[in-house]
Amino acid sequence: CELTGSVTAGLYENRGIVVAHAPAGPPVTANDPSHYLGFRPEPAIDVQKWTNGSDADRAPGPFIPVDDPVAWQYYVINVGNEVLVDVTVEDDQGVSVSCQETRTLDVGEFMLCNGSGVSQAGQYSNLATAWGTGAVSADLVTDADASHYFGSAPGVAMAKRVNGLQANVAPGVYVEVGDSVVWAYTITNTGNVTLTNVTLVDDREGTIACPARSLAVGAGITCAAAGVAEAGLYRNMATARGVPPVGAAVSVVDIAHYYGAQPAIDVESATDGHDADAPPGPFLPEGEQVAWTYRVTNTGNVTLTGVVVVDDQGVEVTCPGDVLTPTAGMVCMATGQAAAGQYANVGTATGTPPGGLDPVSAVSYTHLRAHETVLELV
Repeated sequence: CELTGSVTAGLYENRGIVVAHAPAGPPVTANDPSHYLGFRPEPAIDVQKWTNGSDADRAPGPFIPVDDPVAWQYYVINVGNEVLVDVTVEDDQGVSVSCQETRTLDVGEFMLCNGSGVSQAGQYSNLATAWGTGAVSADLVTDADASHYFGSAPGVAMAKRVNGLQANVAPGVYVEVGDSVVWAYTITNTGNVTLTNVTLVDDREGTIACPARSLAVGAGITCAAAGVAEAGLYRNMATARGVPPVGAAVSVVDIAHYYGAQPAIDVESATDGHDADAPPGPFLPEGEQVAWTYRVTNTGNVTLTGVVVVDDQGVEVTCPGDVLTPTAGMVCMATGQAAAGQYANVGTATGTPPGGLDPVSAVSYTHLRAHETVLELV
């Protein structure tokens, strides 16, 4: 015997009962139950994507140093109520995705797929999409999941100045010995990630205090140190260091110089070869030719330029040059005629040190006494 009907949703049970009558006696019966589970095919698929072990659905995701390896995992699960066939996974950024050989997933079954790449600088996002087809319904189902990472490319720069001037190349800034020296260190985050634990160490001045220990991208701070100028060439090297979210710390060095200047000049004058600092000096006949010499010496530690000697009596002084290196000297000359009586003149030597420092000068006195010559005939 046969009976047909339409499937209803859920668990269905029916029982077949047969009754038969014998020629004599009571009727005889038998029964047998039957069941089916009526269901509506609802295929569904789910994919979860991880980046280097992190479920990075939202930006920025994990920080990964640029050029480091990136590993993506794709967990694909059959979350529907029928078997899925022809299961595939794709990545929208062209990442090659390899899955288990099976392309069929039973209800509740999952498979793991993998992809790999190399970290790029900056914010990165890719989208995984999983497809599957219901074995009964033939319906295509899909699901997508985004993943992120941030390619960390840290960087730091520093500009070091001495008394407001750049002094990377020796001799740098000229500062008079004993004057104050101020170093300014401007540190800038030139990378794409925040730097923390920012430190500054100078090989001569020690650890330098800074107004902040953290630098956002593009931000800068200026740290300062001060000292007193020492004689001669001074060189110091500063190292700035910062720590990115991942990877090794980044650092930068900058060298600065100054020259502790002690400019000085000396002049010694003579009249006809006599060191006549005090009167009366040599006695000369009135009207006789007089020769003055001015021995000029650079007694400092920097070169002097524009060296001149000026005589307060208007005597024209000529020198063989106008530049004197440290310890160097030259003799300047002047001539005139001896005037009657006591004569005194002051020679002033002046030279200009480098770096905008004030000129230096020295003076020297010399004397002579001129007398009238009288001839008497006897």
